Amino acid sequence: MIEKIILNNFKTYKDTELELSPGINVFTGNSGNGKTNILLGLNWVTTNRPLGSNYVRRGQDTSVVEMVVSEDKDVYKITRSRGTSENSYTLEHNGDRLDPFTGFGNSPPEMISEVINLSDLNVQKQRDQHFLVYTPPGQIATYIRSITKLDEIDRVTKSLASKIRIEKGDVASKQKELEATNQKLAVLGAINLLLLESKIEETKVHIEEVRRLRAEVEQLNAIVNALRVLEKCQIHIPDNIDQIFDNVRQSSEDIAKVTTCIDALKPLIVKIKSIKAHEIVLPKNLEVITAVEGTLERYNYIDTKLETVLNLLEDIHKIEVGLVESDIRLKQLELEEIELKEKLENCPMCGTGLTSESKQILLGK
Repeated sequence: MIEKIILNNFKTYKDTELELSPGINVFTGNSGNGKTNILLGLNWVTTNRPLGSNYVRRGQDTSVVEMVVSEDKDVYKITRSRGTSENSYTLEHNGDRLDPFTGFGNSPPEMISEVINLSDLNVQKQRDQHFLVYTPPGQIATYIRSITKLDEIDRVTKSLASKIRIEKGDVASKQKELEATNQKLAVLGAINLLLLESKIEETKVHIEEVRRLRAEVEQLNAIVNALRVLEKCQIHIPDNIDQIFDNVRQSSEDIAKVTTCIDALKPLIVKIKSIKAHEIVLPKNLEVITAVEGTLERYNYIDTKLETVLNLLEDIHKIEVGLVESDIRLKQLELEEIELKEKLENCPMCGTGLTSESKQILLGK
């Protein structure tokens, strides 16, 4: 029930409060006293009509209409405000104010409409014809359907009918699935389950065997690919491989012998180098000294031995140089031997590893 209406700066009303009584309320007065503006204010809050701001009192910025509605023990206060900087609905419930409603479009917020519970059917305007007396039958039917909520009943009925059709379709589909399942069960019932289980186990064994064979095939493919690569990279063994190995062994023996001789001659070499370092200076009175018996012969003997020693030193130097060159050559031959042995680790034809016996056969030993 609407208990109170308060109009602030709405049309001709600056600040007016109207308390309504239960039942029927009648507004009387001469024309132009504002009876219609009260209904306009009530309609503005109820339907958010008229739109715009032409109802704002002249000279004012904001128009406000408040409505107090009671229902049993609940008291609601609805406030509609519209101005240059405001356009909102506000709802209070038993003194508790909710957040303002803004951006609601052309119709009131749904919560406001539910609280007021009024529509155009509840308002009789001044120049309207008598309600339902001159109204066309189709519009009367529309009013009755709206008043009795038949539209909602039709909507619910159509929704239920649609759901029933869907459920029936699902039932039919499930019935077909059930029949198909029963047929499958009948087929399965005629199968020897023990025999089927044994066949399944056999199939598992076959599957594992197939996997093993596939793995072996992959390994064989890898070996074949490796052999193809080896065919492209053939190892060419020189024809004089035996002579190379004999030279290596002979050079090793010669170097060992020469090294032994050098070790034996090292003390003598040291002494000879010491003698060479101390050059012999002949005195100026050599002619007088040679007159002494035997002196000249000793000198010639020493000079001859010194020349022999110098030649020996030169030969030893050549031997040292030759040993260095032989050692370098020996190392080169050893490297070649190592490279050849590394190349002969695998058979050039099949790619398999070579044993010591197979290597000796390939080398002709």
